[in-house]
Amino acid sequence: MPRQPMSEVEVERTKARILKEAATIVGESSLAELSMRSLAGRVGLTPGALYRYFPSKQSILHAYWADALADLRRRVHSIGADEGDPIAAIRRIFAVYTSFCLEDHDRFKVLFLENSQGLEDGYSHPEDLLPYEHLVERVNGAMKSGAFREADPEVVAQALWAAAHGGVTLLITETTMKLCEPADLLSTIIDNMLRGLAAQE
Repeated sequence: MPRQPMSEVEVERTKARILKEAATIVGESSLAELSMRSLAGRVGLTPGALYRYFPSKQSILHAYWADALADLRRRVHSIGADEGDPIAAIRRIFAVYTSFCLEDHDRFKVLFLENSQGLEDGYSHPEDLLPYEHLVERVNGAMKSGAFREADPEVVAQALWAAAHGGVTLLITETTMKLCEPADLLSTIIDNMLRGLAAQE
């Protein structure tokens, strides 16, 4: 009896499993170690079967990138207009962002540490890594309210992002020293950045 075609739900589940396993390979080794043949073996498919789901390694990375960024955007944009205090909103944005980064180290490596080998064109832009326009808007709001001193909102947003991102990278990649609790380290980074941006009394 011929095998029944997979349902749409089954196809999507298989695709999700392929993307998750691709991230695991990158997280365990590097993007260079990810190949269609190695991935097929990890998910129990023949290379030919894998190509029916994704036509190339690049298409796998594009799909993984898009899914992860959509998840991050949903989380950040849940901090809606109901949060009237721009400083509180900025704290919440970075709480969401750092939680997203730390909960899946393989995903973080795919998105932020292994995306510079000529595969990023067409699916990654720095502004996409954090819902950038949302952060700039909140920084601009803090300046207009007098909470932050006047400066270029984009420079300030990028400085805040760089500080938080650097802290996350340290927590994920440093294995030779005992670091403090992630929440303590990251809140200290953001607290000090926000104090440095505060308008003078």
